[in-house]
Amino acid sequence: MIKDVHYHHARHIHTPGGIHTVHICRHLNDNHSNPSKIWNRYSSCYIIEGRGKYIDDNGNELNVEPGCIVQHLPGKYHHIERYQGGWEEIGFGFDKELYHQLQKLGFIQNDIGVIPKKNIIDLPNALESLRMAMTDQECSNSSLMSKFTQCLASIQNQALHNQPSNSLDRAAEQLKQDHQCKINLNEMSRALNMSYVSFRSKFKNKFGDSPASLRKKSRLSQALLKLTDNRVCIGDLAESLGYRDRFSFSKEFKKAFAISPVRYQKEQTAE
Repeated sequence: MIKDVHYHHARHIHTPGGIHTVHICRHLNDNHSNPSKIWNRYSSCYIIEGRGKYIDDNGNELNVEPGCIVQHLPGKYHHIERYQGGWEEIGFGFDKELYHQLQKLGFIQNDIGVIPKKNIIDLPNALESLRMAMTDQECSNSSLMSKFTQCLASIQNQALHNQPSNSLDRAAEQLKQDHQCKINLNEMSRALNMSYVSFRSKFKNKFGDSPASLRKKSRLSQALLKLTDNRVCIGDLAESLGYRDRFSFSKEFKKAFAISPVRYQKEQTAE
């Protein structure tokens, strides 16, 4: 138990793919500074109560206040100073290997230490559901992982993105949400008054991926997260992500991750 913690609850989920954690804690009313260090895990904390500042490896200071999200990023050197007053947070984290996998797929794109509360939309509801699951001793690890996944998806799909600044940004946001491939790319380019060749070229120059590739990475990211729940049926998941059958989904998943979705799910949900 940390000395200046009024209460601290945590659940650790051990899988062959790493250790996932969920925590909620409240600190007493005193000033506190977390030691500067390079983080080896990813974690994300929603600040319920308390104020302070986040200092990154370049000495930049970011305000921390209720309603914002603080991200601890693997390989990043930083520390947090809490001001006088109560401090309460709820958060979750996982090993850097999964973080880098999701980052390569484009699911985790934001490396900002503090995400301001103005960008937070539905996350508090997802976190409250996670908190209730965490404190319920009868809640299984697979059920807790399902809540965990919802929170991470909420952060990446809503909290981390400012309002799109132009038509290409809006197109990218739409494609990231188009998990069933309902958007016709030719029609999208026409709606932007561009030929598809021009649209694809400008899109790739801006985001580093073609429209089709960005959408595929987003679908695979969703699959990677959802397969941490052992209740998910591979066939149903394939259908929900717009694949014609589980075999085409399995082929693309294995090509991306060098492991079948069945084996990946078994490894991630082993208790």
